[in-house]
Amino acid sequence: MSGGWAGRGRPAASPPTSPPPADRRYPPPDGIVTFPLADALFRSGTNHAHDQPCHLTLKNPRSSAAVSAALYGGPEGRFCPAGVYEWVDVRAPGGVGGAPPIKDAAAVAAAAAAGAAHLRISPQNCLHCKACDIKDPSGNVVWVPPEGGGGPAYVDT
Repeated sequence: MSGGWAGRGRPAASPPTSPPPADRRYPPPDGIVTFPLADALFRSGTNHAHDQPCHLTLKNPRSSAAVSAALYGGPEGRFCPAGVYEWVDVRAPGGVGGAPPIKDAAAVAAAAAAGAAHLRISPQNCLHCKACDIKDPSGNVVWVPPEGGGGPAYVDT
């Protein structure tokens, strides 16, 4: 009845994050079960008002680079299905806003070691799955419900 934990405290929300393997590669989207990011966002019907406050923040932005990027290779760029979180190298042309995202965990860790890793957040793509709230290794991401009932509007097809 109690799931096996009554009286012994609540279990952890997720297993601990471990450092990434150096050779992890995901297959490209197949268009049947998995889809490219732009298609997945379109299919979700996600809609956010452009003038609402950001519903995704960091408790301590410096902690993300020091802990998440340096120790775990910036998992935020991989666990978010909507690509809301992107690690960028502030030394790249275009700076924080225009730099291309760093996809490789080793490159994120190297940028963090050089003090150049920055976590760019694009909350307008958020699907409200709360993966960031659950899997952020340092518990640094703060997810609050957005204003106005925005978010995904999935339809049964």
